[in-house]
Formats: sequence, structure tokens, C-alpha cells
Amino acid sequence: DDNDCECIINHANHTTPNLVVEALPVQAGEDPPMVYADSSPLSIKFLLQKGPIRTVVLVGIVLLAAAIGIICYFLFLAGGSSENDDHLMSLDDLGTLVPSTAPTFVSDEIISAAKSISGAVPFEDLNSPQYQAVSWLSSFDEVQPDGYGIAFVQRYILATFFFSTNGKNWLEKEKWLNPRLHACDWSSGIFCRNDITNTLVVYRIDLTRNGLSGTLPDELGLLSDLESLKLSKNSVAGTIPAAIYELQ
Repeated sequence: DDNDCECIINHANHTTPNLVVEALPVQAGEDPPMVYADSSPLSIKFLLQKGPIRTVVLVGIVLLAAAIGIICYFLFLAGGSSENDDHLMSLDDLGTLVPSTAPTFVSDEIISAAKSISGAVPFEDLNSPQYQAVSWLSSFDEVQPDGYGIAFVQRYILATFFFSTNGKNWLEKEKWLNPRLHACDWSSGIFCRNDITNTLVVYRIDLTRNGLSGTLPDELGLLSDLESLKLSKNSVAGTIPAAIYELQ
């Protein structure tokens, strides 16, 4: 051409057609460079032009992307699970807190108030439902009723009832003895209303088919506003406390 190019092509004994070479310009008086045309260059572009190799590469890319996606998914689940576990743990902390052993501290004021309700005899036995109720009130309860009036009496009696009828084995028990809830909110089977002093009082208990066993404590009859007590389809044994017959 106008640049006086001269090219020398060495096929290196290759007979593959469709070779592509680049002609380099050479100035007059210079030796022309040798340009070798390789019929099988190992470039990515060339490899992708090969059907089987292209398929393998594409499949590898898809598998790699899938593996990365699966790893990210499980990492996400692990993080979410940790948060959920923390949340569930906090809910467990709010649930039924039944002391497995007698606590080291029992409030003198609480046990004195409880004795005025149940008498002193039940507290001679550290495993009695009454003593377990006082232990729970002293060690775990966070609701502090004003004085030791109706709110305390109901809370103590319902806690005693829970321990006396093996509440740990009840079917519906999740909120019972929740240290932050009012006793009226311990169960959907506890019905309360405001009395003339605007105090929430228990007027009905319905724990039908709830897996109760053991015996009924005499203290149940001291719920002065209780009008209805339904405990059918359970395994409660013993005698019915006389005070229950005097309910309204």
C-alpha cells in the first residue's frame, strides 16, 4: 500500500484455515518483523466460541452464583435466628417463673400477710402450696400491690391454687405467675371486673379441660367476689373446701 508495508507470514506448518494476522508497517531499509499466526489462541473470547467449553463455563458461573446465594441465605437465617432467640428468651423471662428450690429469701411481711389468710400451719412445710406461693411472691414477683389488700389476697390465692393443682403440668399455663402482669391477666379463664372501689376483682374462674391435678386449696373460698368456679374434665382429687360452698 502507500506505506510500503511488507509482511512475512510463517504458518509454522499449521494448515488450519481462517487465520487472522496483522500487517505491521515497515520503513524502507528495515528488516520486516516476523508475525506468527497461531491457529488456536487460548483467549477467553476464543474459548467461549467453542460450544462445549462455553457450556461448561456458563454452568460453572451459574453454580458459583447459586452457591454464593445459598451461603448468603443461611447467613441471613443465622442472624435472624439469633434475634428471634433473643426475643424468645425475653418472652420466657416474662413467663411462668416457678422456683425449683426454696429461695434463700422470703419476705417477712409477705409471709405474715399470707399467714393472716391461710393460718400458720401450712408454712411449717416448705413444700406446701402456700409456702411455694410466698416464695414466688418474695423472690420473683414484680407487681407490688398497695398494701396487702384485695389485690395481694387474690394474687396469693391464685398462686397457691396454681401450686396446689400442679400448674406446671397444665395445658394453658404460659401467663400464669407472670411477674409483670396483673393476676387477672394470667389466663383467659380468669374473669375480673371492677368493684365499687374500682379495684379489679376475680368473679369467675373457668379452667375446664386444662390438665389440673392435685387438690383444691381452702384459700379459693376466700375469693369473696367469686361467683362461678368451673373445673370439670380435670383430675382434681380430695374434698371440695367448705368455704367454696359459701361463694355467692
